[in-house]
Amino acid sequence: NSSPALEAGVFLLTFDKKGVSMHLIGCPIADFARTHGYQNLMPVFCGSDYEAIRTNFGKELYREHTVAEGYPDCDYWILNSLDDMKSDS
Repeated sequence: NSSPALEAGVFLLTFDKKGVSMHLIGCPIADFARTHGYQNLMPVFCGSDYEAIRTNFGKELYREHTVAEGYPDCDYWILNSLDDMKSDS
């Protein structure tokens, strides 16, 4: 019996004046790429998140790591402005 934090999907969602922070556990695209030898394509897939957030929501994405890079999660900050990451909390 695993805890919800260890299952695939969103495990932490935080809202504040800067934007929304979430961590996504697991990635079926990264799993498929790893299984079939397409890891070299993952920067394209992961990189498209930046434009998708900008185009669909008019916000900026800040991210420090992804599942494709070997981490257990992808961290996302969907921000009003990238300058918000530089300001004090």
